[in-house]
Amino acid sequence: MNENITGKRINELLREKGMTQRQLAEKVMTTEVSMSRFVSGARVPNGPILANIANVLGVTTDYLLGKTDKKDG
Repeated sequence: MNENITGKRINELLREKGMTQRQLAEKVMTTEVSMSRFVSGARVPNGPILANIANVLGVTTDYLLGKTDKKDG
């Protein structure tokens, strides 16, 4: 698996959707600092947060984790 694929994909999707890390953090009920750490690769979101991020961004968790290049199920 590519190093920090999750962070890169979250960042790409934020740009595509015109959202900020702060806006995404609020929607998934985490802090902006945590979201920044997810995007930078310093941390990996836990299961429930990852699922919420995928839901808000309209992709699958497998896509965010780099297990597939297909965004939808």
